Amino acid sequence: KTGRITQTHAGHLTKVSDDPAEVIPSADIVVICMPVHQYRPMLDRIAPHLNQEKEVFVGTVYGQAGFDWMVSQTKSEHNLGENIVAFAIGQIPWICRTLEYGQAVANYGGKKVNTVAVSPADRFRKLDTMFLNDISIRPMGIGKFHQAKFLDLTLSVDNQIIHPA
Repeated sequence: KTGRITQTHAGHLTKVSDDPAEVIPSADIVVICMPVHQYRPMLDRIAPHLNQEKEVFVGTVYGQAGFDWMVSQTKSEHNLGENIVAFAIGQIPWICRTLEYGQAVANYGGKKVNTVAVSPADRFRKLDTMFLNDISIRPMGIGKFHQAKFLDLTLSVDNQIIHPA
């Protein structure tokens, strides 16, 4: 509201690559942030590199378009196990803009309530503890995540209302 910086958060990336083979095998969480029409090609690109020896959460920050169905189909086509957990965040949990690409963003605040769908649903609490709280409550003090169903997210038309063609 005042246009002044109230908090600064800094982090360091341990590895950056455009090659999934270099970063995906060690990942516990893979977050896909891109236009919906690119979800499936990206899932196919990362699938061969997902670790089959541990639980891996694969999700998206904007959960529309049947993301759980895409993950399910990808698991089937690439012979992936049940250790792959799909998740989709209902809407982007914060309002931000890029200040310097790859370096800095301005975060204008978080939403008070966020939704996420997780499949299988019983993995919600683990995802909330190991990831969701770190992107909302810990840095901003608000933004508790509530569990939703994938169908709710798939049938949502929020993006089409905000960005009509």
